[in-house]
This record gives sequence, structure tokens and C-alpha cells, in this order.
Amino acid sequence: MSSSQTTATPSPLPPDRPGPSSAPPKPKTSPTGRFFRGLLRWVTAIAFVFCLGVLAMWFLRVRPQSEQISQMQTKIFTFQKQLNGPQPQVEILQSLVDVSKAQVALAQGETAGVQQDLSGTDALLAQLQTELPSDQSQTLQAARTRLSMVLGEASSNGLAARNDLEVLANLLASLQVPTPAPD
Repeated sequence: MSSSQTTATPSPLPPDRPGPSSAPPKPKTSPTGRFFRGLLRWVTAIAFVFCLGVLAMWFLRVRPQSEQISQMQTKIFTFQKQLNGPQPQVEILQSLVDVSKAQVALAQGETAGVQQDLSGTDALLAQLQTELPSDQSQTLQAARTRLSMVLGEASSNGLAARNDLEVLANLLASLQVPTPAPD
């Protein structure tokens, strides 16, 4: 046998059968199946884009606003605490109103009206002593002393009571209430 001769090797599979490397034939799809397959792809893509939009909205809008809302709620709580707490300014003004009413009653000669108008003022001044700084306690003590003098003199010595009411009004007007610093 010469080298120019080639021997043909028989193939192990018959020629009418495909080999293992070839894929099975695809079944034909109907037009309805192709439509729904395309529709499913589009719906999936739209849902994915929608989810990306929801995530972007959350990170860009909702989360920063929720932090801002929590800061505002903290400020509101602080302001409510200040409003519900002691209010020295209101108590000073109420004391001044009581003194003014007593001055009017004394000018009209109603000594019983003076007693009635100043009946709760001592309690307000005592409350103020606990709320105001200690450097104003001397002023409040002087105001309480003047108040007791007015209550003792109202029926017996109207002129002295009128002068003491004037001094009491000036003492109350001189009180300074520290205001909280804004944030």
C-alpha cells in the first residue's frame, strides 16, 4: 500500500441521522406565541424601569424630606415644651394687670376692690421667684414687701397705698425675663 492511497473510514452514524453536535430543530411558534413573548419582554422592561424610578424617587425626595420632617418635629416638640412650661413674662404681665386694677379701685375709693384685685398677686410673685434667675430675687422680694404694705394700708391710708402701688408697678416693670435663643 502506498502512501498515496487513503483509506476511508466509515462513519459510525448513518448519514440520515444528525450528529450530537447539531441542535434539535426548533418547533415553529405561532404568531400569538410570538406576540405574547414580545409583550412579556416589554412589560418586564417597563416594570424594571418603574422600579428604578421608585428607587430614585426614594433616595432623591422621600429620604431627605423624612429627615427634614424629623428635624421639624423635634423643633415643634421643643417649642411646645417651652409653651407648656413656666412663662414668667405672662406672670409678670398678670401681676401688672392686677396692680393696675388695684390702682383704679383705689382711685375710685373701693378698698375692698383693692384687696380682691391683689388677692392672687402674692402667689404669682412667689411663683416668679422660683422661675426667674437669682439676680432678680431681690427685686421680687421688694415687690412682695410692697404688696404686703399695700394690702395693709389700703383701708387705712389711701395715699400711702397709692404710692406703694406705684412703686410696685415700677418694680414689676423693671423685671427682665431671659428669652430663649432661637435655633
